[in-house]
Amino acid sequence: MSGRENIQSRFFSQFANLPFDHKWKDVITIINGKAYGEEYKVSGAYPICGSGGIMGYGEKKMCDRDSIILGRKGNIDKPIYMSEDYWIVDTAFCLSPNTELIHPVYLYYWCKQFDFQKLNKQAVLPSLTRSDLEQIDIQVPKMAEQLAFVEIVQQADKSKFIGFKSRFIEMFGDLSRKPLLDIATSWDKGQPFKKDSIIENGARPCIHYGELYKYGPIIDTVVSLTNEVAIKKSKTGDILFPASDVTPYGLARCSALMIEGVLLGGDIIVLRISKDNSPEYVSYAINMQQDQLIRRVTGSVVRHMSAKSLKTVDIPIPSLDAQLQFVSLIRQADKSKYLN
Repeated sequence: MSGRENIQSRFFSQFANLPFDHKWKDVITIINGKAYGEEYKVSGAYPICGSGGIMGYGEKKMCDRDSIILGRKGNIDKPIYMSEDYWIVDTAFCLSPNTELIHPVYLYYWCKQFDFQKLNKQAVLPSLTRSDLEQIDIQVPKMAEQLAFVEIVQQADKSKFIGFKSRFIEMFGDLSRKPLLDIATSWDKGQPFKKDSIIENGARPCIHYGELYKYGPIIDTVVSLTNEVAIKKSKTGDILFPASDVTPYGLARCSALMIEGVLLGGDIIVLRISKDNSPEYVSYAINMQQDQLIRRVTGSVVRHMSAKSLKTVDIPIPSLDAQLQFVSLIRQADKSKYLN
């Protein structure tokens, strides 16, 4: 049984027998999606989402982070948790919970176990209506119980990282360290969005800020460019570091880039290292240095890491063979990421 299946099973055992004491309309605000104007699709920081997830990026947002996307048409039974602000198109709803009563993560897992197909009114294209959703009965346990479940979810998300950290310390904990400045051949930053950078399903992958919140190396992207605009490229092997809000869950999201693409977003630090080091190893090694990273972050509301500060972070530098051995272990633990 996978980790996610374990969590779903835990949710069912913990909450299934509670009374259905609220209607959706009492604890959830349902926001109807609407079409996103073409004039705003040229670029932007906000995901444009449909019932299947992210379709592109734009300049406007409609829904706040920590809410759930639920398909209005098509994928009506595949809820999506959104941890960033976004726009929702008219094939989907945004479910925004009253957070005094219901936690967004609890709501997400509640939706995952609910049979939305029984509300379907169409034979050809599955569809839901807002009025039907508002009448759904839902269990709302005490917030303390919800938070205890959320902690289990968070620990499951971190378990892979923690397991890698244990092996990392075992292999490299006694080695001498070097600051990143000593192994870097260049430092750079991403490029702010341009009006002529049309984001569509093109041939040139776009590395957007949101890609850096995925665990591990970047081997593909959600969007790509159609037109040949003169903007900066990142190379295979670059290491990308999100300079703003660098530790949202206590884990830095530094990523090694495994493809060549167009780097959009000015607040990304780009580190290019010497050829006698593995980008994947170095990115994982940076992520292991939580104490150092947190000490170098400035700001309270929006936390920020400067390139100058990042250069001083020191990591163990074993031989290239030892680095590749560690990378091989990581890949074996997550084979699905590397399957074509």
